[in-house]
Amino acid sequence: AGRYGGEEIVALVWEPKNVGSVAEKIRERVAGETIVTVSVGYSVRKKGATAEDLVKQADEAMFISKTTGKNKVTKYKGKK
Repeated sequence: AGRYGGEEIVALVWEPKNVGSVAEKIRERVAGETIVTVSVGYSVRKKGATAEDLVKQADEAMFISKTTGKNKVTKYKGKK
């Protein structure tokens, strides 16, 4: 895990089945222990995806979290 931008953090979760629950635990802990909240977006690796692809997808999912109520976790679901 590490700082990626001004207010962004990126983390690699090795077990993809747990990504959503890890993200939710982080969100809950921040909300419960501080006066701030976090909007989280995540993506799960697919064959052929680059690290850049995953970060872009997670960023898109995070934007959805921010614009639909904040303080929530959103999984990247792909283009429709």
